[in-house]
Amino acid sequence: MKFFILTISVYMALFYNCNAAPRGGLPKCASCKKEDIAACPLIEETEDCEPVPEPSCGCCMMCARKRGENCGVATGFCKKGLYCMPRSFEDLYDIYMDTYYGQLLCMTLEDLSEIIPEVLDFVNQTTTEEPEEPDRVPMEAEAPVVPSIRPVIQPNKIPSPPHSRARTPCFDHLEDILSRDYTEKHEWVPECDRRTGLYQPVQCELSYGLERGRCWCVDSRGAAVSGFIKSGSLSECNRTLNI
Repeated sequence: MKFFILTISVYMALFYNCNAAPRGGLPKCASCKKEDIAACPLIEETEDCEPVPEPSCGCCMMCARKRGENCGVATGFCKKGLYCMPRSFEDLYDIYMDTYYGQLLCMTLEDLSEIIPEVLDFVNQTTTEEPEEPDRVPMEAEAPVVPSIRPVIQPNKIPSPPHSRARTPCFDHLEDILSRDYTEKHEWVPECDRRTGLYQPVQCELSYGLERGRCWCVDSRGAAVSGFIKSGSLSECNRTLNI
């Protein structure tokens, strides 16, 4: 029971912090430019379509994902009353990768309780309030009116490195990103080892809207040692690095 609660606590923290205002996390979303908005498809509310914003700082609207459909980064939000959740809470790394590759599922609380009965009360307590709409820098054009924004999944959010640690190239890289007013499309926000300050083997770009960021393998200094990889697999990078 304690393991499941710890796992879902970590997952829900990831789930709710994806596209919020910085507060120690990622900078704000960049403003939507006129050409970005002009290129958006027309999305109208119908019985079959609940308009929601694209995830990950996207500037367009899309139809919400339905029960049983995939959701997550570069895949989209679920309809009102549904929750974007993993199929299993047994492996935190699998949850992370399913989140990044949009392989989570839209499900009801009843669906979730069939996976982990104990977690139903926890989710009820955690999801009582809607997150605030992410702040943006002043916009060049008026963005379309959008409904209340539900959580945007973006697993690249990394807490600021502790100042008591020695400075490293990865921490310096990360602090440079966090010091900005907003992130660029597909910005590389480095994943640093919290203990050593070295670059993690797998690095990925931020996703933008429905465009998924690409991943690649690096050495401990952040130098690329592979081309773009499809899976973002830690084991694939470990083989490349002979770890």
